[in-house]
Amino acid sequence: MHVVVTGALVENDAVLLVHRRPTKRAYPDVWDLPGGQVEAGESELQALAREMHEELG
Repeated sequence: MHVVVTGALVENDAVLLVHRRPTKRAYPDVWDLPGGQVEAGESELQALAREMHEELG
């Protein structure tokens, strides 16, 4: 079973979204919340921090 995390960054009633590339196989060219799969040995919070860093810099 795969465990995934997603997070919403909210500031002043604005939500930060990421745009999925048109070439993505699943749900291409849509706006989404940042997130992804939890890797082995990683907590959900660690995975979310890593995914946010990977996707948002």
